[in-house]
Amino acid sequence: MVKGVRPRPIRRYYVEINGTQFPAKQVLERLLEVKRVGLFAADVTSRDANRVLRALGFEVMALSNQGGE
Repeated sequence: MVKGVRPRPIRRYYVEINGTQFPAKQVLERLLEVKRVGLFAADVTSRDANRVLRALGFEVMALSNQGGE
């Protein structure tokens, strides 16, 4: 599904696939593209993406707050 796909920068939520971290919305966008669903990542919120990915069995993780920001 993500073979040959370069991960975008992660803002907060990510899914790890084969040792590579991908933004959750990018993974959902790729799934929608493969399944030819007429939605795009811009059409859903991060919360929606996380919920869908978890329902599909993905573990969605959040970046830890680094540097005390």
